[in-house]
Amino acid sequence: MDYEVVVVGGGIGGLTTAALLAARGVKVCLLERNSRVGGCVANVEHLGYAFEPTAGLYSGWEPDGIYERLFAELPVTPPQVDRLSPSYIVRLPDGFEIAVSDDADQFESDLRSAFPECAPAAVTFYRHLEQAGADQTVASYITGCSTSLMRRSHLTFMLPS
Repeated sequence: MDYEVVVVGGGIGGLTTAALLAARGVKVCLLERNSRVGGCVANVEHLGYAFEPTAGLYSGWEPDGIYERLFAELPVTPPQVDRLSPSYIVRLPDGFEIAVSDDADQFESDLRSAFPECAPAAVTFYRHLEQAGADQTVASYITGCSTSLMRRSHLTFMLPS
Protein backbone atom coordinates (compact mmCIF):
# COMPACT_ATOMS: atom_id res chain seq x y z
CA MET A 1 0.00 0.00 0.00
CA ASP A 2 1.19 3.53 -0.72
CA TYR A 3 1.25 6.02 2.14
CA GLU A 4 1.57 9.76 1.95
CA VAL A 5 2.83 10.06 5.51
CA VAL A 6 4.55 7.64 7.87
CA VAL A 7 4.27 8.56 11.54
CA VAL A 8 6.94 6.98 13.71
CA GLY A 9 5.87 6.50 17.29
CA GLY A 10 2.45 5.74 18.73
CA GLY A 11 2.67 8.06 21.71
CA ILE A 12 0.12 10.79 22.30
CA GLY A 13 1.74 13.05 19.70
CA GLY A 14 2.02 10.34 17.04
CA LEU A 15 -1.51 9.10 17.60
CA THR A 16 -2.89 12.64 17.45
CA THR A 17 -0.96 13.48 14.30
CA ALA A 18 -1.98 10.26 12.54
CA ALA A 19 -5.64 10.66 13.52
CA LEU A 20 -5.85 14.28 12.37
CA LEU A 21 -4.12 13.54 9.06
CA ALA A 22 -6.31 10.49 8.41
CA ALA A 23 -9.44 12.54 9.21
CA ARG A 24 -8.32 14.98 6.51
CA GLY A 25 -8.02 12.19 3.94
CA VAL A 26 -4.25 11.64 4.08
CA LYS A 27 -3.07 8.03 3.74
CA VAL A 28 -1.16 7.44 7.00
CA CYS A 29 0.94 4.58 8.31
CA LEU A 30 1.62 4.61 12.07
CA LEU A 31 4.63 2.64 13.29
CA GLU A 32 5.09 1.75 16.97
CA ARG A 33 7.86 -0.48 18.31
CA ASN A 34 5.96 -1.59 21.43
CA SER A 35 3.01 -3.96 21.56
CA ARG A 36 0.84 -1.14 22.99
CA VAL A 37 0.42 2.40 21.80
CA GLY A 38 0.39 5.33 24.16
CA GLY A 39 4.04 6.10 24.76
CA CYS A 40 4.54 7.93 28.02
CA VAL A 41 0.79 7.94 28.77
CA ALA A 42 0.45 4.15 28.51
CA ASN A 43 -0.16 2.32 31.77
CA VAL A 44 2.46 -0.05 33.08
CA GLU A 45 1.53 -3.03 35.24
CA HIS A 46 3.88 -4.42 37.87
CA LEU A 47 3.18 -6.76 40.81
CA GLY A 48 -0.57 -6.40 40.38
CA TYR A 49 -0.53 -2.59 40.42
CA ALA A 50 -1.30 -0.24 37.53
CA PHE A 51 1.12 2.65 37.19
CA GLU A 52 0.57 5.68 35.02
CA PRO A 53 3.95 7.26 34.43
CA THR A 54 2.58 10.68 33.58
CA ALA A 55 -0.27 13.01 34.30
CA GLY A 56 -0.55 13.79 30.61
CA LEU A 57 -4.26 13.10 30.30
CA TYR A 58 -5.49 14.68 33.52
CA SER A 59 -5.81 18.17 32.12
CA GLY A 60 -7.22 19.57 28.92
CA TRP A 61 -10.77 18.22 29.27
CA GLU A 62 -12.29 21.56 30.28
CA PRO A 63 -14.72 23.30 27.89
CA ASP A 64 -12.83 24.51 24.81
CA GLY A 65 -9.79 22.58 26.05
CA ILE A 66 -7.38 20.77 23.78
CA TYR A 67 -9.36 17.50 23.74
CA GLU A 68 -12.65 19.19 22.87
CA ARG A 69 -10.93 20.94 19.97
CA LEU A 70 -9.18 17.75 18.88
CA PHE A 71 -12.30 15.58 18.88
CA ALA A 72 -14.21 18.29 17.00
CA GLU A 73 -11.92 17.52 14.05
CA LEU A 74 -12.25 13.73 14.24
CA PRO A 75 -15.10 11.54 12.99
CA VAL A 76 -15.49 9.85 16.40
CA THR A 77 -17.44 10.58 19.54
CA PRO A 78 -15.24 11.84 22.37
CA PRO A 79 -14.99 9.55 25.37
CA GLN A 80 -17.08 10.31 28.42
CA VAL A 81 -14.79 11.91 30.96
CA ASP A 82 -15.55 12.05 34.65
CA ARG A 83 -13.42 14.07 37.01
CA LEU A 84 -12.09 11.84 39.76
CA SER A 85 -11.06 12.93 43.19
CA PRO A 86 -8.52 11.92 44.13
CA SER A 87 -7.10 11.99 40.65
CA TYR A 88 -4.16 9.90 41.85
CA ILE A 89 -2.36 8.78 44.98
CA VAL A 90 1.35 9.11 45.65
CA ARG A 91 2.52 6.14 47.70
CA LEU A 92 5.81 6.89 49.42
CA PRO A 93 8.42 4.23 50.25
CA ASP A 94 7.69 4.57 53.98
CA GLY A 95 4.03 3.64 53.38
CA PHE A 96 2.65 7.17 53.66
CA GLU A 97 0.08 8.09 51.00
CA ILE A 98 -0.71 11.52 49.61
CA ALA A 99 -4.00 11.80 47.73
CA VAL A 100 -3.94 14.46 45.03
CA SER A 101 -7.52 15.67 44.98
CA ASP A 102 -9.79 18.69 44.85
CA ASP A 103 -9.44 19.03 48.63
CA ALA A 104 -6.50 21.45 48.90
CA ASP A 105 -6.66 21.52 52.70
CA GLN A 106 -6.32 17.72 52.92
CA PHE A 107 -3.48 17.72 50.37
CA GLU A 108 -1.58 20.34 52.36
CA SER A 109 -2.21 18.43 55.59
CA ASP A 110 -0.82 15.27 53.97
CA LEU A 111 2.25 17.19 52.77
CA ARG A 112 2.86 18.50 56.29
CA SER A 113 2.64 14.98 57.73
CA ALA A 114 4.84 13.40 55.06
CA PHE A 115 7.52 16.09 55.11
CA PRO A 116 7.56 17.68 58.57
CA GLU A 117 11.17 18.81 58.18
CA CYS A 118 10.20 21.24 55.42
CA ALA A 119 6.41 21.42 55.51
CA PRO A 120 6.17 25.20 54.94
CA ALA A 121 8.43 24.98 51.89
CA ALA A 122 6.53 22.00 50.44
CA VAL A 123 3.13 23.67 50.92
CA THR A 124 4.43 26.95 49.47
CA PHE A 125 5.84 25.11 46.46
CA TYR A 126 2.50 23.45 45.62
CA ARG A 127 0.57 26.67 46.21
CA HIS A 128 2.82 28.40 43.68
CA LEU A 129 2.33 25.55 41.20
CA GLU A 130 -1.41 25.98 41.56
CA GLN A 131 -1.16 29.73 41.02
CA ALA A 132 1.40 29.99 38.28
CA GLY A 133 1.76 26.59 36.66
CA ALA A 134 5.11 24.87 36.60
CA ASP A 135 7.17 27.96 35.75
CA GLN A 136 8.80 28.07 39.20
CA THR A 137 11.85 25.94 39.88
CA VAL A 138 11.65 23.18 42.46
CA ALA A 139 15.11 24.01 43.76
CA SER A 140 14.11 27.50 44.90
CA TYR A 141 11.49 26.01 47.25
CA ILE A 142 13.16 22.93 48.66
CA THR A 143 16.58 24.35 49.40
CA GLY A 144 17.37 23.25 52.94
CA CYS A 145 14.94 20.34 52.95
CA SER A 146 16.14 16.87 53.77
CA THR A 147 17.43 14.54 51.09
CA SER A 148 14.32 12.40 51.63
CA LEU A 149 12.16 15.10 50.01
CA MET A 150 14.69 15.46 47.20
CA ARG A 151 14.52 11.71 46.50
CA ARG A 152 10.73 11.65 46.77
CA SER A 153 10.37 14.41 44.21
CA HIS A 154 11.18 11.74 41.59
CA LEU A 155 8.18 9.52 42.37
CA THR A 156 6.10 7.35 40.13
CA PHE A 157 2.40 8.03 40.50
CA MET A 158 0.11 5.08 41.06
CA LEU A 159 -3.54 5.09 40.15
CA PRO A 160 -6.00 4.42 42.96
CA SER A 161 -7.29 0.86 42.83
